[in-house]
Amino acid sequence: MDELLTFTLEALAVVYVLATTFLRKRRLSSDPFHPRFVYRYLVCLTLLFPIMFGRAEMSEASKQAVLLTCLIFLVALDGVDLFFGGGAPDAHAPLPTGEHDAFYARTFLVLYVAGWLWRGYALSTGLLYGTFLATQLEVESYGNLVGQLNGLGLLALMGYLVFVNSSSFTKIAVAMIAGELIWALISGSKSAVFHVVLPALLVAFRRDWIKVRARNVLAAGVFLVVAIQLSFIAVSAYRLGVHQSIASGQGLSAGAVLDGLKSSISSPTQDAGESTGTGLMDRLNWASFYGALLERPDLWRQPWYGDSYFAIVTWWIPRVFWAEKPDVSIGAWYGEAVLDWDFGARSEGAATIWGDALLNFGILGALSISVVWLLLVQFVYRNLGRHGKWGLLFLAMIYMRLLLGLEQNMAAPVVAIQQQCLILLLLYFLLRFMARLSLRSPYR
Repeated sequence: MDELLTFTLEALAVVYVLATTFLRKRRLSSDPFHPRFVYRYLVCLTLLFPIMFGRAEMSEASKQAVLLTCLIFLVALDGVDLFFGGGAPDAHAPLPTGEHDAFYARTFLVLYVAGWLWRGYALSTGLLYGTFLATQLEVESYGNLVGQLNGLGLLALMGYLVFVNSSSFTKIAVAMIAGELIWALISGSKSAVFHVVLPALLVAFRRDWIKVRARNVLAAGVFLVVAIQLSFIAVSAYRLGVHQSIASGQGLSAGAVLDGLKSSISSPTQDAGESTGTGLMDRLNWASFYGALLERPDLWRQPWYGDSYFAIVTWWIPRVFWAEKPDVSIGAWYGEAVLDWDFGARSEGAATIWGDALLNFGILGALSISVVWLLLVQFVYRNLGRHGKWGLLFLAMIYMRLLLGLEQNMAAPVVAIQQQCLILLLLYFLLRFMARLSLRSPYR
């Protein structure tokens, strides 16, 4: 009987996705980067498919809870878009050209070069905060600042793509994208290609550089799957080489990074290849992460009543003034308490927004949090789209947080979005001031 109920929920989810995709195909295809389109398939990939294809080991009751969460999310996705998605800006509308666009494009190009100069310094001194390799570093008070500087190149790339006066990708833009993909490998992140390619494609689509058709989406999907799968193999071998260099006493610096690169190119180990054969699917198997918590009622039957949400409004208070300030992310706790990971490894488990809500408000919280999240995402995506090229830059820089934020406790992506927007606001006012000065310059 339990298995029949599980099968029924699986069938309902599949039928719902197919039916609503057919009925709403015109609206969905109008903006393939809109969360109403991407979430539909991301949630199926991460919650539905792992259960359908036996990749999530848990009780039937937990499977049913995951499937019900998936189904509610899909229904809420269409409901929120139906009632609150009206008046959204046309994704195909041409972006207005500003008088300072050329100045902004040149400035972002300079910032890109400066970003790589900083990265060279960071590699030589071990200041790799804000990258996956930073798990090998002790936490320092300046780690967040250094992490932002290590991400300056990606910000400059998106700024250049947004403001450059062109009708397609320029050679410089292609070279910059290639540079960011190289940094993605150096930083040791298996999924960093998503953080480079998808926002770049979003900008290109909004600037009418690319046309999205069914065959293009299929080709892009196949390319991304192959690229990510290859990157999982290469990056696993690279990480192993870096860790071996560190274990030998070399320290986390340019030498260790070079040793890791040699390992990834010359001798990707058999273990690395075996461990990454299904690496992408394991990485996106949120059903197993969420299900692991459902299997631990001793952890969630005493609700936290919003404790993990407080960081959304308290993150800005320095620890100098509040030493016991709650952490923004509960991923490390989740990895240790729920997944039995070694806390010393400083890796974070995918708590998911549903697991986070389960810990705070029980089953009802887990089933209702989807509506709250989707209202937030709809508001952000719609309103940023109304603010021209600067709005597009803001959207490009937080886009992956909107998508992959589902795998973290809610405070983590919301705080990251706030931080990114504050940095961009400061940059916006600074560059506007500099642009006005340049127009008044007598040497112009």
